[in-house]
Amino acid sequence: IVLSWNLVSIQALPVAVAVVETPLIRMLRLDQVWNMFAPYPWRDDGWFVVPGKREDGVEVDVLRPGEPLSYARPGYMSVTHETPIRWRTYRNRIWDRDFAIQRQEYARFLCRDWNIRAAPGQRVLSLKIVYMLERSQPPGVPTSVEQRVVWRHDCVAPPPAPADEDAVD
Repeated sequence: IVLSWNLVSIQALPVAVAVVETPLIRMLRLDQVWNMFAPYPWRDDGWFVVPGKREDGVEVDVLRPGEPLSYARPGYMSVTHETPIRWRTYRNRIWDRDFAIQRQEYARFLCRDWNIRAAPGQRVLSLKIVYMLERSQPPGVPTSVEQRVVWRHDCVAPPPAPADEDAVD
């Protein structure tokens, strides 16, 4: 049963086989999907960099406060947040086009999180969410890293335009 279930997942058997097996497979909790590994594993890898522009004109790393802004691959992805697996999973979703609607909310969160702790004159006025895309290559082919700006955000709304004193209400 497990073998045929896995063969259906790589299209070696018709889907009709899985339809028949599904109730038993689920009852035994054998319903697993291995598409992370086969037949086509992910070829995109990468990491996020979020440069922010402060009120004082300094560009900072919003994800790693206190560290210099760097676009280099972090030595350990797990040090970018307190709960690394959850944030990494969330950011991977942000990179996915199907979840692009979440990018604005994530940017708002990053602005609020920075600005609530910022000293006077050091609030972040704007930021960019940059995905450093690194595609997996066949053995022997060098990899390259490409910067992809997935979102630009103004953290502080511009002041309203002055009212026209001669306007009639």
